[in-house]
Amino acid sequence: MDQRCDFAVAGYCFDNNPGVPAIQLCTTTLDAPEGRRRGVQVGEALPFLPEGFIILYSEIGRSDLPEDGIQRFYQVGIKGGRCMQIHTDPDPEKIHGLANFINAGSVSTKPGKVLLRPDLPQDMAIAQCTLHKSTTGYLSPAYREKFPAYVRAAENIPQGHELLMMYGSAHKQRGEYDSDESDV
Repeated sequence: MDQRCDFAVAGYCFDNNPGVPAIQLCTTTLDAPEGRRRGVQVGEALPFLPEGFIILYSEIGRSDLPEDGIQRFYQVGIKGGRCMQIHTDPDPEKIHGLANFINAGSVSTKPGKVLLRPDLPQDMAIAQCTLHKSTTGYLSPAYREKFPAYVRAAENIPQGHELLMMYGSAHKQRGEYDSDESDV
């Protein structure tokens, strides 16, 4: 797992192919408000993002209480009932922090509803990433402290597809926390 974090911290690029990332910021195809039209997509370094690939957050700080304003859409609940406050704009100093910009895949598909962008090859209602908390020994203590939460690809994701995940109670400061036990 530490090697996966090393790769993320290095900007998701392979040594033999610098400047060609495995994932990158994109303009989302989802209907999002101005200023929040960012997303993350599989880049050109791989034909697909493999299951188990991790994406790290870029953190501003931690607090005991959840924040209001725009931060309420970004913060992540972490161990001990605390909140990890994360950057709401890309931070060029922390190129690993792309998990901050993964959009929600929870779009209603009830009868009578139209899927977003049926012209796309990707069903934008399907989340293929999951949130994980760094609570077990699969990460070194230093990385567990530095990255108390991360996102993991739950399946292979084709090149050019936008990464999507479900948001909800796991992002809040209370409740049960997933662990990274399945990250063997």
